[in-house]
Amino acid sequence: MKKYITVCLVTVLIILAGCGSSRTYVTERPPDPVYNRPTPPNPTFVWIGPGYVKKGGKYVYREGYWTSPPNRNHRWIEGRWKQKKRGWVWVGGHWG
Repeated sequence: MKKYITVCLVTVLIILAGCGSSRTYVTERPPDPVYNRPTPPNPTFVWIGPGYVKKGGKYVYREGYWTSPPNRNHRWIEGRWKQKKRGWVWVGGHWG
């Protein structure tokens, strides 16, 4: 059940990250979060680091979490802040 909820959460976050063609810019890059990575619940799980999701035209911080990869050949590529002419924009993480 826990795995199912995690997979659903990741799917929703991926869908939300791809919604809308407009970008949300910030004038100053937020500082990197300070966090403690908990012990994995399973040795095959992958850590999805903290990041941001767009909500109401602004970025909202999202805690990191452990999840099972879609298949054993996938690896998680962390999200990152990218500087553009208009400011900073969050590029969400994804499976690669």
